[in-house]
Amino acid sequence: MICLNKSCIDDWLIDKFDDLRMKLYSMHPDDLKAIWTCHECHRIFVFHSDVDDHKDSSGHKMINKMALIIPAEPLA
Repeated sequence: MICLNKSCIDDWLIDKFDDLRMKLYSMHPDDLKAIWTCHECHRIFVFHSDVDDHKDSSGHKMINKMALIIPAEPLA
């Protein structure tokens, strides 16, 4: 049975927000320091969790990781 009243929808939204908040607080150490590219379909990923999701959903296993080099001083 599907519940469509306001309290059920509010509960669903709260659960989704909690899931998103947990993703934000549980970033992988390589997030924002590297990018990954799929060798098979050439998709580009910035977040490690997206790489894991792609591996699970597509079956692609050859993922290349490239470290981002961020200069300590702004470039002039």
